[in-house]
Amino acid sequence: MKRLILACLVLQACGSVDRPPPDAFVAQLSSVAVAPTTVTTKRGLGAPIHLTATATFSDSTTRDVTDRAMWTSSNAAVASVSASGVASPLTAGTSTITATFAGMSGTTQVTVSSPTMLMTDISSPSSIDVFDAYQEGNTAPSRAINGALTTLSTVWGIQVYKDEIYVTDANSSIDVFPTSASGNVAPVRRINGALTGITSGAYGLAVYNDEIYVTTPSKILVFPKSATGNISPTRTITGPTTTIGTNTYELAVYKDEIYLSNYTQVLVFPAMGNGDIAPTRTIAGPHAQLQNCYGIVVANDEIWVSNLSGIRVFVSSATGDATPIRNITGPSTAIQSATGVALLGDELYVTDASNFGTFVFAKEATGDVVPKRSLSGSATTIVNARHVAFF
Repeated sequence: MKRLILACLVLQACGSVDRPPPDAFVAQLSSVAVAPTTVTTKRGLGAPIHLTATATFSDSTTRDVTDRAMWTSSNAAVASVSASGVASPLTAGTSTITATFAGMSGTTQVTVSSPTMLMTDISSPSSIDVFDAYQEGNTAPSRAINGALTTLSTVWGIQVYKDEIYVTDANSSIDVFPTSASGNVAPVRRINGALTGITSGAYGLAVYNDEIYVTTPSKILVFPKSATGNISPTRTITGPTTTIGTNTYELAVYKDEIYLSNYTQVLVFPAMGNGDIAPTRTIAGPHAQLQNCYGIVVANDEIWVSNLSGIRVFVSSATGDATPIRNITGPSTAIQSATGVALLGDELYVTDASNFGTFVFAKEATGDVVPKRSLSGSATTIVNARHVAFF
């Protein structure tokens, strides 16, 4: 009998291990927080924002619940949000993004603004005109950079890099302005003089890895980003082996390669190339349909080339007599003399010297398509547009 009683007591004691005592502490969810707490971005320029949701419990422990939370946007037209907390800026405005987990919520505010568009105009007086990138119709610029102090004579290529505006001038110079520049102001730096090698005019421009790439007839010249005055280039691609002609109007640098618009062909060189070197690839021939090439932009492994009467699109690895994967051409496009091309988000901007403005298409557009919108008319002051850049 004593043995039976002892066995029961042992079983009772063992069973009590599976049940917490009545006063046991169980951590409770205290709050949910979203990071970052505020987001300021620009439509078209701003990349999707990866938000995180963190749950905090009553014992001060935390847990990442980004993939378990329910995400919502108060204004999905301004900023959408995915089920995994990726917010995408869509149009100017403000939206509150909320993450809800186990009945508790945290928020962040996303403010989206429009980028600024800079347009070079070679008419007299030559100028850089400044617009909201999504303006359309017959709209005046918000400001302009022009006047004697600017030294701008026939301004051509343009790019914004690290809060500075870089422009080339067919009057044989590279000029640098702050992005806040307005009116008749002097450049903060100017590259010109006999040593620079741009004595026959500067046209195409790209700033890449803290170096300035510029085209001048029969040459590609490379300078440090901080260069100023009458200095020699650090590298020069020129000579008969390069096959670079005198009509070198624009270039782009992408994945350590230079893509040169060379009038009836596209030439590709290594970004660190120097001297009389052969191109690594050449796109040319009857199927390529390249005549009167001016602007060029390379992104997402595709090349867009302005061909005066239209836009030719190739894969970035194209070589030889390659057929374009898309063509934007025809009367509905309104393109007459396409000089420049640029990408902003999922849209393609085309500057037109004859139609006095800028026409915007979907990035994947092809055929005889109507522009999504255009910026032209007397109020714009655009007379002979060349290129655009955004910041």
